[in-house]
Amino acid sequence: MANEIATVEAPATLTNMGDGGMLVTSIDTSTREGSIKAFNASQDPERLDEHLNEEITIKDVIMQNVQVTDNQTGEVTPAVRTILVTPEGKAYAATSTGIVNSLHQIFTLFGEPQTWRESLTVRVMQKHSRTNSMYKFLTLAIVDKPAKK
Repeated sequence: MANEIATVEAPATLTNMGDGGMLVTSIDTSTREGSIKAFNASQDPERLDEHLNEEITIKDVIMQNVQVTDNQTGEVTPAVRTILVTPEGKAYAATSTGIVNSLHQIFTLFGEPQTWRESLTVRVMQKHSRTNSMYKFLTLAIVDKPAKK
């Protein structure tokens, strides 16, 4: 299964938004070690927004459908929680449409992580919306240097 996407609950691609709670990952979960790695990465990741302008080397990605509650209105909306996993197993998470959009572009241009010859290094950035300067979102930029394995 080295070149296939591991899924939980239903067959899916890494970018699938499916039903609530669905989790897809580039980590090979056909082994106990891989399942433990995916589980641990999803349990206690660091907040990605606490690493603005830092470089992070990505080896794997986990995407999970979640429900987000607006603190002011109480409205519940679906979202995608994205977890970036380094070669060392360190994890960074965000529930950000900007990160999902960046990853979709990365997957289109570079393929999904399990097909990469080497890890990708990205810089975490925060940008303002063009239509509403009060609205901020996270995004990724690829750093043009070979990643360490």
